[in-house]
Amino acid sequence: MDEAVSAAPILSLREIRRSFGPVEVLHGVDLDLYPGEVHALIGENGAGKSTTMKIMAGYQPPSSGRIELDGQEARFASLHEGEEAGIVMIHQEFNLAEQLTVEQNVFLGREIRRGWRRWRSRARLP
Repeated sequence: MDEAVSAAPILSLREIRRSFGPVEVLHGVDLDLYPGEVHALIGENGAGKSTTMKIMAGYQPPSSGRIELDGQEARFASLHEGEEAGIVMIHQEFNLAEQLTVEQNVFLGREIRRGWRRWRSRARLP
C-alpha cells in the first residue's frame, strides 16, 4: 500500500456547510488531504471551490462542520491563525517573477517565518 495513502490525513473537513444569508453554498463537504500527495479542487464557477479553500485557510468560518488538523479539531478565527497552523492559500496569479525559481515564486510575499519546522514535519519533507 502506498505510504501516503496509508498515513492519516493531515487535514480533514467534515460536513462543512457555508451559507451567505439564505443561500447555502457548501452542502456538507467532506475532504481528506494526505501528506505527500498533490490535491486539486475542480468544478464549475460558483461550485464552492474558493469558499472551501477560504474556510481551510481561515479567511472565513464555516457555518457548521468540523476541521481537523493532524486528527485534532481546529478552528481558525483568522487568516493569521491558519498561517500559524501551517495552512496558507496561494492565490491564482499569472504574474510570475521570471527571474525567480518556482519555490521563490510560491513563497513570494510569504517568506518563511515561525512555524516552518512544524509545517515541514507535517508535510513530511526531508
